[in-house]
Amino acid sequence: MKLNDLNETKIRKFSTDTIYDRGYDYYESGMVYELDYDPNTDSLQAMVSGNYGDYEVDITSEQGRIDADCDCPYDGYPCKHIVAVLLTYIHKQNKYIEEALEHKKETSSLKVKIKALPKDELAELILSCASQYTDFKRELLVRFEPDNKITLTTIVKQVEKAFPSALSHNYYPSNITRQLKAIMKSVEDASDTIKAEVYWAVADRILTELNEYGMDEESLEDVAINALESLAECLENNRSLRQRKKEIIEKLMEYYTWGNCGIKDYIYDSVYQLCSDKSDYQILTESLEVHIKKASFKSYYQNLLADLYNAIGDQTSRLKTLERNLQYGSDYWRLAEYWIEQGDNNKALQIMHEGLENGEGRKAELYLYFQEHYQKQNDYDQIFNLLKRKIQNHDLDNHDFKSDATYRCLWQHYTSKNDYQMQEKLLKLRLDKEIDLDLYKGAEKTLHQTDWSEFEDKILTQLKDAIPKNQRARSWRWSYPSKDEETLAEIYHYKKDFKNLLETIKNHYSLLDKYKKELLPLFPEDYLEKYCDIIDNFIAVRGRNNYNIAAGYAKKVKRIFQTILKEPEKWQRYIQKLRRTHKNLPAMQDEFAGL
Repeated sequence: MKLNDLNETKIRKFSTDTIYDRGYDYYESGMVYELDYDPNTDSLQAMVSGNYGDYEVDITSEQGRIDADCDCPYDGYPCKHIVAVLLTYIHKQNKYIEEALEHKKETSSLKVKIKALPKDELAELILSCASQYTDFKRELLVRFEPDNKITLTTIVKQVEKAFPSALSHNYYPSNITRQLKAIMKSVEDASDTIKAEVYWAVADRILTELNEYGMDEESLEDVAINALESLAECLENNRSLRQRKKEIIEKLMEYYTWGNCGIKDYIYDSVYQLCSDKSDYQILTESLEVHIKKASFKSYYQNLLADLYNAIGDQTSRLKTLERNLQYGSDYWRLAEYWIEQGDNNKALQIMHEGLENGEGRKAELYLYFQEHYQKQNDYDQIFNLLKRKIQNHDLDNHDFKSDATYRCLWQHYTSKNDYQMQEKLLKLRLDKEIDLDLYKGAEKTLHQTDWSEFEDKILTQLKDAIPKNQRARSWRWSYPSKDEETLAEIYHYKKDFKNLLETIKNHYSLLDKYKKELLPLFPEDYLEKYCDIIDNFIAVRGRNNYNIAAGYAKKVKRIFQTILKEPEKWQRYIQKLRRTHKNLPAMQDEFAGL
């Protein structure tokens, strides 16, 4: 598909309804500017004013599809800025095509005139432009004086100038990233020395910014990551930069131990990849040794340190590191792994037993090892004891039964052996600790009818008994449902016991909406009462956002009156009374307009 074949329908299909609507608002508001169309490549370039600065959009038509890019932080595709640019183009398509053709003529004419200039006059013109335009000056310096110290000094200053004060009103990360990308692009064909210094200047400045302000700014993070990746290529390709590489490793470790930005782990990965010999790794080990002494959470850094000693073949230091500060089960596991590597399984088992006894959580690897160890011995009694230990110490995987590896192992084994007694025992263990729909279904499928009736009564009774306590703890009756209420609702829905389902969820508008497909046709009057109650509650709280939510429920009330109950006159009486009651709330009247 070519850009000239686009229309609103095709653009809507290209995006989601929400993104299309937002993009349309941007188009109508004139947020798109500096739009250029290139007929030779069938591409668009434009700027779009956004909430946090201006964003650059590039769009091309390739092999029958639209390929677009925007430097905004939105994760999805396409974003509203891309849609806004496409809509702007199709509504003024002829204008942009004419401008492109005119620009082509002007460029051709300009080219002839520039070629006709005397050399001195042309040189004066170029130098004049260089003094006025930063990007042009940088291009000239990189091309004609790449090894001059002034060139590098100038570019580094430009990197610094790209950052206004973070407290100023013109601090827009999108503008900063655009300038930094242009700077990095300008040195792509320069020497490794120049590129390395420029890429490092960009990464260094961004990491300082992120750490100083504790920022989580994705656009700046992406540029820093790209700069570090490009820097690594330069340093790997040029042995003359080895000393500079060590200096950069030291600085990156400072940023890593500072640890006040969202790409901390990526920084460490970058440093680790830069290391190529023992002296490089030594910088990391020395930095981590100092950091561990001050860190409140030592386990993670000790693991990194042990890996570093392993990488350089220093097994003595690795073992000493693993033996320090054994606090969590994972600490014992890593030490046990060491002895497994050394072939001393008895030593490893002893350490793992100590880990189960003394570790403060994070014991998943230890439990799994013992589980597999007992499986090989076909000792499922020991695995059952392992499960009971997990329950007692609150160590279940993800804190629930259905995802716990030990529970699943036992359930599969006893099911395959048709061991009804042990299956029932497992179900009762769950009943005492955790009730969910998965337990209900499993018990229904497994237990004999007499046992199942008694078990089902216990499930429903326990859930019902828990709910009043939760309700009394709430300050507002329309708050979120408790886990017990959600589970009870799921069970009644599964049983198709819709009367009890309605009774369970009637005070929670989120659950009323969740189950309305089944319940609304059966209990329209009840839904009408609850929706009207919800509307009153949200209006009483005040605020446009609450009025907007109330208006959404008013639409549901309208549908019940008109479509299900076939009583449109009652809807009219209801909405008229609501407007009269709240006639002094103009924002509410505005949100309810058109109903």
